[in-house]
Amino acid sequence: MNEKMTYKRLAWLSLLSLFLLGFAIGFAVDRIAFPEKDRHPKSNGRDDQYLVEKFTKDLVLTKGQRDSLVVYLGKLRKQHSELRKTVDPEFQRIREDFRKSFSLILSKEQKAKFAEMNRKHDQKQK
Repeated sequence: MNEKMTYKRLAWLSLLSLFLLGFAIGFAVDRIAFPEKDRHPKSNGRDDQYLVEKFTKDLVLTKGQRDSLVVYLGKLRKQHSELRKTVDPEFQRIREDFRKSFSLILSKEQKAKFAEMNRKHDQKQK
């Protein structure tokens, strides 16, 4: 019986070792394939300079194409901004409806924590 436990333990240790090795290899490959300089900065996708540099590098844009890209991105940002003015209030209403409905099922302590979570989320969005 002791021998069965040893084999069982060895099997579990082998599985754990393989899992950890797979994680380490995946992490290393991710860092090599996608170095920090190629990762998108934390700008919620609103960093035109990053996009211009990335497109220029990846697509080997000419100066004229790069200049046109800057103009197109400017138009895109303006259109997004105009759309947000009409859509954001509706998203806010939907979000508030969810928060009110969900709060109904929470305990007093959970409601307080949920309110704090929402406050932090809202602060990040500004």
